[in-house]
Amino acid sequence: MSLAPSARLGPYEILARLGAGGMGEVYRARDTRLGRDVAIKILPADLSGDPSRRARFEQEARALAALNHPNILGLYDIGTEDGIDYMVTEFVAGETLAALIERGPIPTRKLLDIAVQIADGMAAAHTARITHRDLKPLNIMIDRDTRVKILDFGLAKQAAPASTAPDETVTAAQTQPGTILGTVNYMSPEQVRGQPTDHRSDQFSFGLVLYEMGAGRKPFDRPDSVQTMSAILTDEPPIDRSIPAPLRWAIDRCLAKDPAGRYESSRDLFHELRSLRDHLSETSTSQAAMAAPAVVAAAPPRSRPIPWTLAAAFALGVAATFAALWMMAGPEIPDQSAYRFMPLSFEPGGQASLIWSPDSKSVAYAAREVVGAGVREDAGGGDEPAAGLWRRDRDPMVRHDSDRAVGGCGGRGVCGEVVPRRVSRRGEGAGAPGGASERHPVEARDPGDGRESGDADGPGGPPLESDTAAGSA
Repeated sequence: MSLAPSARLGPYEILARLGAGGMGEVYRARDTRLGRDVAIKILPADLSGDPSRRARFEQEARALAALNHPNILGLYDIGTEDGIDYMVTEFVAGETLAALIERGPIPTRKLLDIAVQIADGMAAAHTARITHRDLKPLNIMIDRDTRVKILDFGLAKQAAPASTAPDETVTAAQTQPGTILGTVNYMSPEQVRGQPTDHRSDQFSFGLVLYEMGAGRKPFDRPDSVQTMSAILTDEPPIDRSIPAPLRWAIDRCLAKDPAGRYESSRDLFHELRSLRDHLSETSTSQAAMAAPAVVAAAPPRSRPIPWTLAAAFALGVAATFAALWMMAGPEIPDQSAYRFMPLSFEPGGQASLIWSPDSKSVAYAAREVVGAGVREDAGGGDEPAAGLWRRDRDPMVRHDSDRAVGGCGGRGVCGEVVPRRVSRRGEGAGAPGGASERHPVEARDPGDGRESGDADGPGGPPLESDTAAGSA
């Protein structure tokens, strides 16, 4: 049955209905004796006839009476009026943690402020050997001053297991009839398996609440209860949001599938979260310093100025590359279209032993004249010009005082008007008294048989001699 406003339960006047669950209905009421607002939870009439439900209702009241902690809802009174069992608790003006999470992920500092208070209240209950077994955002109130209150210790909401929604509290007959399993989305693996639970089961549920506060969503949210319970047993939920590493480690430890992997004492969990909250600025600074190199490396190149040393090194590299390519390419071939090439001489005997003058303006060569079957090398002497000895009128005479055959000289470029001139060649005795002269045999090739004419038995006769006398022949 529901109570209408202005209805009375002993000294308490009903003001409004706040909510209902599988284990009772909650109203806001006025304590007419003390003049304060309170919350009254009643056991519905259809459940008050069940001795086990009534015993559990009274057990919850005794559990609350055994706890005196600022983060646990305080119990004021318990009684029966007109067949209605009720308990009176403090009234918390605020909102549930579930309503706060609906607005999105909670900032880290506020998250830690809330988490530390929940852990403190939970540790106090565990110290008194009381396990909540239904810890979830709907059972956590936050007042206007951000003070946390844990509600409904030992409360079970009734629904048929086959049709239960993931957010509803269920009961099932396991070892004992009416054993509370909790709310599906916040069950521990032990509760899913129907195994006995202790304070570490509350730690798992608390880890799920921490995850939801940080990520803004349930870690094992599935379309139905069966899939949700399967995910609790097998899945490892990742945390997408960037949160301090110590908080992530605390959440991971609370969500260990094996109870032995969780905290031995919930008081240790409370101390760890409190230390993290008190040193959050230091933790954030350390994480920012560690992440700084990765951020710089990932920044677009356009956002960073190029150092002048890098620019200079790049320019030098480009210059060196072009220099190497130029050297490998070799000198450029000049344009030869303006040049004319002409023979040095048209003498049939040919020319040999060409040599440039030291000033590179003249060229000297040896000219040969065909005489019979051989070739005579004219080295000067007589009044007739030596064949094949040429030079330009304006070029100086070229003399070669050595035993080697020498020739005339040609002018610049060997083209233009040229006139024959005698080029004398003096032998070793030139200019000596008596005017002795030397003759050097010159080999000539017989065009008939290809043998040298200087051979004794050759058909060409005795070898020809080269006149090397100075002056006239």
